[in-house]
Order: sequence, then C-alpha cells, then structure tokens
Amino acid sequence: MTLQSKQVAICFAAVTGGTLLYQNLGDSAALLAIKKHLEMLSNAIVANNGRVVKTIGDGIMAAFPTAINAIDASRSMAVIVDTHPKISGIKLSVRIGIHYGHVLEQNGDFWGDGVNVAARLSGLAKDGEVFMSRDTADAIPQKMQRHLRDLSGLSIKGKQFDLHVYQLLWRESDDTTTISHKQSPAGSKLKLQLTISDKSFRFPDESGVITLGRDPSADVQLRESSASRRHAKIERRGCAYYLSDESTNGIGTGRRPHCHHRYSR
Repeated sequence: MTLQSKQVAICFAAVTGGTLLYQNLGDSAALLAIKKHLEMLSNAIVANNGRVVKTIGDGIMAAFPTAINAIDASRSMAVIVDTHPKISGIKLSVRIGIHYGHVLEQNGDFWGDGVNVAARLSGLAKDGEVFMSRDTADAIPQKMQRHLRDLSGLSIKGKQFDLHVYQLLWRESDDTTTISHKQSPAGSKLKLQLTISDKSFRFPDESGVITLGRDPSADVQLRESSASRRHAKIERRGCAYYLSDESTNGIGTGRRPHCHHRYSR
C-alpha cells in the first residue's frame, strides 16, 4: 500500500516511574502494573475518538482526527494516572506530546516530521506534563486555548530552529510560579542568576532543570533546617524560567530560604 498524506493529531504518552517499579517489585509484577496503565490510557484514547497505533515499551502512540480529540484524551490520561493509587508506595506518572498536522499513513502506521515532533515533545515533557506544538494550539477554539501555557521556543533534538511549544494546564489548580516570560530579542539569550543566602550562581547553560534542597543529590544544596530535602526545582523552557515548589510545606507556608534572582543577556 502506498503512503497517504493525512492531517491528524499524533499523540505519544509515556508512563514514567517504571524503572523503580521493576527494581522493587520484580519484572512480572512491574510489567503487569505497566500494562494496566497502558490499558487505562488506551481506553481514554478510544473514548475520545482516537485510535491506538502501537505500544512502544512503556509508551503508547495514538492518532486522532482532530486536535480537540487529542487534547481531551490527553487530559483524561493525565487525570487517570494522577488519581490512580500508588503501587507498593511508588507513584507512576505520564508525560504526553501532541502534534497536529500532515503526516504519512501506511498500513495503519504513521510516518513523517509530525510524528517525530510529537515523540520529541513527549520526551521533553516532565512527569504529569502535556506538551503540544503551536500547530496543535492553533487548531483548537479560543476558549480551550485559555487552558494553555505559552512556553515560547524550545530546543527540539533534530530541529534546526526552536519549536513553539504550549503546555496543557489540566489540573484545576497549578502551583507553578512564572519567574520570567519575556520574549528576548533575536540572537540573544536570557540568563538567570540566583543569590541564596550568601551564595550566588548562574543557571547552567547546559541544563534544562536544576533542583534545590537539603538532599545530597540536589544541584543546589540548602542548609536551612526549614528547607525540605526536595525543596524546589527551576526549569528553563525557551526564554522562560519556572520555579516549582516541591517542599513539604508548599507555597505560601513555612519559612523559605532567602533567594533573589536577576536576569542578564
């Protein structure tokens, strides 16, 4: 059968946390739990007019006739996994990437740049995040776009230029604080410099995320007794930096390490 060009929404959803599950439960029990999660994802896909193309290890690839279908299914998948009970104390999660556009279909499978973009976005997303391309965001009504966060241009492996990416805010409340979301002039790069107590450092150019806390594995060590072992993380997405509170106290409660930030180009 020859390749046929179609305009569809391609979605990649990957279950995360499986490595720890395999270590703690063994292969058979962990595989059964992963398969159960993939089954739940498949049901959400079919319920939103989608089709499961194939499963790839701990992930699943799906196709939808519209971007709306793909986004609705992704929201359902994220909620289902997020609300599913822990397995032997281990919480599994899901990260999702969506791209709507022209792809090539042959024998029920899909090929082309659009497929690669969706896969890359899934790999770029963190646990519980749903990323989509601008083509996907442009294909949905304005009322749905209100639930998207503009992440500006992100570097995608295999792409010469940054890809304009949006994040679906599927939770009823979002505790992520936007530190900066300014468009930087062409050819310039925004730098983030932090001062914590008496120490100052710059966000590493080679990193996309850094962690802060009392845990020895944290990128930035906090000595304050009020700080949690995993206190917070800072992510760079395009020309924006995001601070996520991961402390035991949560945002707005308890004492927090004294921190200043400034930007430079």
